[in-house]
Amino acid sequence: IIKVDQKFDVPEWMSYHPHANNARKSNETNTIYVARDHLSWSESLPGAGRFIFSDRLVLTKRGYSKSKWALPDCFKEAKISYHKKPWKDGYFKSAGRGQEFVIMDNNGVEEWARNKIKESQIDR
Repeated sequence: IIKVDQKFDVPEWMSYHPHANNARKSNETNTIYVARDHLSWSESLPGAGRFIFSDRLVLTKRGYSKSKWALPDCFKEAKISYHKKPWKDGYFKSAGRGQEFVIMDNNGVEEWARNKIKESQIDR
């Protein structure tokens, strides 16, 4: 975790990152998260990369818009940022803000996420 402020000298490898530009450096919450070489829970998996597309990774409930997700029951009790009452008619309604959400400790959700990562192909 790197706090990027006016004092931070941006290394070359980070210079392309949008949070490394001078306009963002005045924001006191400006932070860049740098991945590990490997996942903390699996030395055999890279700490960064992108998934190769697979239907198994699609969260959207079939036949619905992209903000309506088919998620397992373990998510029903999960506390998720920006989502006070997200369950509607058999789907999870994703909030319209943000590109990532924080889920408070939930072993079921954590196990689901680990399995999604383990069963997917990752392109580094």
